[in-house]
Amino acid sequence: MTEHIRYITVPKNQDAILALDYDMAKPEELIEWKLSENEFIELWNLKIFDKINTTCDTIIDDYEDESITEIYRLNECFLIINQMKINSNQIIQKFSKMIQYAIDFETGIYFYF
Repeated sequence: MTEHIRYITVPKNQDAILALDYDMAKPEELIEWKLSENEFIELWNLKIFDKINTTCDTIIDDYEDESITEIYRLNECFLIINQMKINSNQIIQKFSKMIQYAIDFETGIYFYF
């Protein structure tokens, strides 16, 4: 059985977004997090994706690709994640950092599940 690979990706600039759209982005143009099965399950069980989906009108789900590119939506995600920091673990902190990168770069966060 093959491994189900899931990525959370943040392009570093507008050119990287375009390259990503055509599956031609270079590794140095992206910040990528290849989630382990355990990391995905932990995020899933915390219902983070459900909260983001409800707030941001997205469909982040297993076997789906989704993105959040609007700055106000990214800020909403950041608030959701930071409210979860009560659980304060490394996975939540890493997810928060990915969203912060997307806000700082003004690009977006892409989920390839």
